[in-house]
Amino acid sequence: MIIGKKEFTTGTHIMGILNVTEDSFYEPSRLKNDLIERVYCMIRDGAEIIDIGGQSTRPGAEVIKSPVELGRVLPVLKEIKKHFDIPVSIDTFYSNVADVCLDNGADMINDVTCFSDPKMAKVIANHNASVCICHNRRNSPKDSKLIQDIIDGLQKAIDKARGVGIRKEQIILDGGIGFNHNASEDWELLLKYGQLKQLGYPLLLGTSRKSFLGGEVEDRLNATVNTTALATKKGYLFVRVHDIAENKAAIDALSYAMEKPAEPETEEKKGVSLYDLVTDVESGTKKVDLEQSDIMADEQPQEEQPAEETKEEVVEETTEEVQEVPQEETQEEVAEEEETQDIEAFKEEVRKKVDYKPGRGLPMRDDIKISRFGSDDDTDYSTY
Repeated sequence: MIIGKKEFTTGTHIMGILNVTEDSFYEPSRLKNDLIERVYCMIRDGAEIIDIGGQSTRPGAEVIKSPVELGRVLPVLKEIKKHFDIPVSIDTFYSNVADVCLDNGADMINDVTCFSDPKMAKVIANHNASVCICHNRRNSPKDSKLIQDIIDGLQKAIDKARGVGIRKEQIILDGGIGFNHNASEDWELLLKYGQLKQLGYPLLLGTSRKSFLGGEVEDRLNATVNTTALATKKGYLFVRVHDIAENKAAIDALSYAMEKPAEPETEEKKGVSLYDLVTDVESGTKKVDLEQSDIMADEQPQEEQPAEETKEEVVEETTEEVQEVPQEETQEEVAEEEETQDIEAFKEEVRKKVDYKPGRGLPMRDDIKISRFGSDDDTDYSTY
């Protein structure tokens, strides 16, 4: 997947949400008077694309006209491109808004209506830009089959994009969680999201703090992070989120765990470990009577007991100088010590990768390119 000057091939990456609206469903995502600091923090925390939205697409939101939307997103786009070297996506379904924004440096269009504007695909192709095609099922017949309806709709949009010259490597697909008829369909889509891979394009998952997760919007962070972990495990190329640092921490930790090579089984480690036993029992694949299991007993063969010594032999032995020989560690003790070391090393590596939290006081990231950000004399970047 190519977006601007960057190519994304493996792993799971973050699209950070920046709403230039007054009515987006999650109030902290709305831009106030802190554009440069906000974008800097987004990049520092792990965003690799900034997605600018000029109107809310939540169910029931008022649809604003294209001049108003353009008036919101264009100044923000220009400022970001002036200060930062990062791909920028524009969340719009208006082809004229897309045209002006692509003229001013936008790298991708995020169309949540699956090309409802008939000119949109051609505009994107004319600018050699990338596109995120998002399915919108709100207007689909309610008796249509969920996954098949989404696949058919996305395929139709793909055909339109390819027909006007958008290259395959410039397309990413969003199944449209939150754009279905109800929460039940959103959950079904999440659980079957991997079926969209059959279309042959990378996937973006957008679940961040959406209503299908339940509860109040302020309480949906943990659920969102869990869906990001799922996306990482399933190999979806992007997640679109509000809370960048927390979701990046989940991606980093799970990615490291997935990449850690399994140790080959050796003669010394052969057999059933207590960890394996507990895992099997918890999963219901094995039932074990611990009292009759030899895992609770010493697995070393018992040495033959010497014949009882005579009194004369005992007396004779006590007259000789006895040298104490250190007891050899058993194989179980060695294996247990190695396993403990492995676990501690793993924890330490995870801590290194996720040892940061959102907010002030975080260190400056070396890979963030800023053309102008205050003065080196009066700006302490570490305080942002």
